[in-house]
Amino acid sequence: MSKQEAFNTLLAVSRRYASSAQGLPAQVDVAPTKAVVCFSLLGTNLAVALDEVAELLEMPQTTRLPRVKGWIKGVSNVRGRLLPVIDFASFLGGVISTPPKQQRVIVIEIQDVFVGLAVDTVYAMRHFRLDSYSQSAQSSPAALHPYLEGSFKYEGEDWYLFRPARLIQDPQFMAVAA
Repeated sequence: MSKQEAFNTLLAVSRRYASSAQGLPAQVDVAPTKAVVCFSLLGTNLAVALDEVAELLEMPQTTRLPRVKGWIKGVSNVRGRLLPVIDFASFLGGVISTPPKQQRVIVIEIQDVFVGLAVDTVYAMRHFRLDSYSQSAQSSPAALHPYLEGSFKYEGEDWYLFRPARLIQDPQFMAVAA
């Protein structure tokens, strides 16, 4: 077979497959989204922006500290760094409702504050559509309200956007001495 015959054969095969090929599906609905980590606390669905979370941990062993408020669980050594672990529900005046094996710690590091917040459950990372966002968080529990900034609607449920920076700016949160 000559080079020309081989080329013509390949060209014929290419045309045959191209005529029956289907195009890629058109992407009809492109909506901007926000990546969040979804969790629950005090029976409330909460979300925190993924870029505001340093890491997620299972509940680490902690060492109690003397003369601190009761909502401080203690400190834990996380890869050579001392991490204060806060019982976030207790700080808010409630009680964590899940067993210790299900509890998780959301580690935040903002404005030189490195702290872990113990929460009931961490569900998943999700991408919430920005067009499902509402500035209102009025129906959220009163204890959480100062630390929230709006909500997302996802599968018929409200997910309130938790802002760790608001918590860090709260003088009551920063005053840990008993």
